[in-house]
Amino acid sequence: RPANYATQVTNQSTQTLRNVTIVERLPQGVELAAVPEHGRYDAVRRTITWTIPQLGAQESHQLRSSLVTADPGSYATSVQVWDADGNKAETSSQLQVAGFSSLKVDVAQMSQKGGEVAVGEQVALRMTVVNRGSAPASDVVTEFEIPPELEFVAAKPQQYELQDRKVRFAPIPHLDVNGRQEIDIVCVARQPGTPRIAASLWSKEQNPIREEEAVVVFREDP
Repeated sequence: RPANYATQVTNQSTQTLRNVTIVERLPQGVELAAVPEHGRYDAVRRTITWTIPQLGAQESHQLRSSLVTADPGSYATSVQVWDADGNKAETSSQLQVAGFSSLKVDVAQMSQKGGEVAVGEQVALRMTVVNRGSAPASDVVTEFEIPPELEFVAAKPQQYELQDRKVRFAPIPHLDVNGRQEIDIVCVARQPGTPRIAASLWSKEQNPIREEEAVVVFREDP
């Protein structure tokens, strides 16, 4: 994700400074999301250069840049400033980049009947959980909510609790980046209708998300 940063240059003297040059050096692994306004980027030296024609006494000027990196970690950046008279200043900072988990859930029927079942037949559903983020997810909890038209029969994995028509599975302690987990349930159709089975998912880092799958239950003619 691009992040915006500001470098502030202040003339702490009592005289106007002329031709103030500011050079920011980017470490390996950090890239520009966009060329800064009035800035010049040198891809070989990995530097952004700005020039301020003059900076009055006690005057400040802000220079903005937008940076992005693909990998988490700590990155050291440095800024050098000098003017036409040879006055110099230098500073450095640490850019901390953290990854984040991003869980996605998909619910689909495993039967080949186009989502239709007769009363008394079984219907199987699979919840697929995928971590599309840049950091592992922890304590991932998944849950199915069974509508009254269906009766719960079995589930896989077998570590789950059934209460108030909700099937809650044991938390997944750790789901790596691009990791996936498949969770199956089997129900029996008891009443005709179009019930919707709801699947919920949440983790230590992510608020609950919900997905629903409709099932058409019909009664066969005698």
